[in-house]
Amino acid sequence: MRAACRFYAPFCAATLGFPDEGLRQSQEFLARARERSEPLPLAFALNCVSTLFVWRREGEEALKFADALLTLSMEQGFSNWQSFARIDRGHSLALMGKGEDAIVEISRAIASYEATGAAVTGWMRCSLAFGYLVAEQPTEGLRAAIKGLEVGEQTGDAEAKAELNRLKGELLLMLDPTASSEAETSFRIAINIARLQDARLLELRATRSLARVLTSQGRREEARPMLAAIYNWFTEGFDIADLIDAKALLDELSV
Repeated sequence: MRAACRFYAPFCAATLGFPDEGLRQSQEFLARARERSEPLPLAFALNCVSTLFVWRREGEEALKFADALLTLSMEQGFSNWQSFARIDRGHSLALMGKGEDAIVEISRAIASYEATGAAVTGWMRCSLAFGYLVAEQPTEGLRAAIKGLEVGEQTGDAEAKAELNRLKGELLLMLDPTASSEAETSFRIAINIARLQDARLLELRATRSLARVLTSQGRREEARPMLAAIYNWFTEGFDIADLIDAKALLDELSV
């Protein structure tokens, strides 16, 4: 139980808008788990760190810890942890631009996880949809995102609801660049959900997606203050990809 609590606390910190604090907590968790050398807490901790790096969009770092978790879980016969490791491993590959490899890894992990009778989480569908986005396969990506949203409605799992809607918008645009109004709707839904959840990192990500669409429609004056408001809320994490990308777009909109 203690390991599970330590597992979720860093995610809460990162999602609430403190990605550096979340990473610090996850690395402290891992250090303590390594000192104890107990396989199950160590699996929790390795998955915690790999997932934190995924959320920070640091693919190479995430891959190191996902691989370490995969090795441990195979040695210990932790079947579900093998699936978790492969999900993070696949997402890491997608972050590194290897979309097709990511799809294979994540699809196999989901199939293996489902075979145990466990319910596939929204974040698993997110990783798969993201893999399809990187691989430029929007039709399949939309299926994954919509499936995640549908299952979430049935189960009440809303953890990934904001990001699934954001990915849905990005995939709609990839499928049809003229579908800006549909994409805008998905991005606004994602923003509203993130705000309800106080999920500042996901709000920033969705707001940047929306700002890009508004800019393409000539609505720069609407886009910039919206993005500036959420960007200026942050007090840390300025070296992670989401904040770097947001700042670059803000600079572009200021010209």
